[in-house]
Amino acid sequence: MARQPSPPPSRDELCEANAGVLAVRDDANSHVDLILYNHAPYASLIVDCNVTVTVTSAVAKGLAAATVRRVDERHANPLAAWIRMGAPDYTNASQNAQLLASSQLVVEQLSDVATIAAGGGGFVMAVPVHGVAAVRVVLAKKALKMDDDDNDVLRRAAQLGDGDGVSRLLSAGASIGSVDKATGRR
Repeated sequence: MARQPSPPPSRDELCEANAGVLAVRDDANSHVDLILYNHAPYASLIVDCNVTVTVTSAVAKGLAAATVRRVDERHANPLAAWIRMGAPDYTNASQNAQLLASSQLVVEQLSDVATIAAGGGGFVMAVPVHGVAAVRVVLAKKALKMDDDDNDVLRRAAQLGDGDGVSRLLSAGASIGSVDKATGRR
C-alpha cells in the first residue's frame, strides 16, 4: 500500500516552529532586550510571521518609548546591496560607502513598526523570513525588581532558550503559539 503524502504545514504551524522571542535583561536592571526571530534550517519551509509578545506591567510601561533594530532582507543587509550593484569582484570607494551604509543597524521606534496593545501589555510585530528584531525597552528606575530566583530563571532562559523561563520572567510569556508550561517547549 502506497503511503499518502502528508499535507504541507499551515502558516501557523510554520510560525510556531520557526519564530520566537528571547528576553535578556542587563545587569543594572535598566533595560530589557527582546530578541524576536524567524529562522529555519536550510531548505526548510518558512514564511513571514507576526510575533505576539506579552509583557509584565513593569516592562509594559516602557513600550511607548521602546526602540527596535532589525536585520532582514530590507534592513542591515549589505549582501542585497552588493547584489544590486551587480556583485562586483572589486568595489570602489563609492560602492564601499554604500555597502557600509546598507550594513548599519537603524534605530526605529517600536510604535512605528509594531502594533502595541491597548494599555501597553504587549505588541505584535511582523518578522520576515530569516529576520531578527531587537526590541529595547528602557525600564523605570524601580519598575522591575528581580530577586535571585528571577535572575536564575532569566539566566537559564537566555542560555537554554527555555520558553517557560521567559514566561516566568515576563509573567505572561513572550512567545509565538502556545508553550507547554511543563516542558517550556512549543
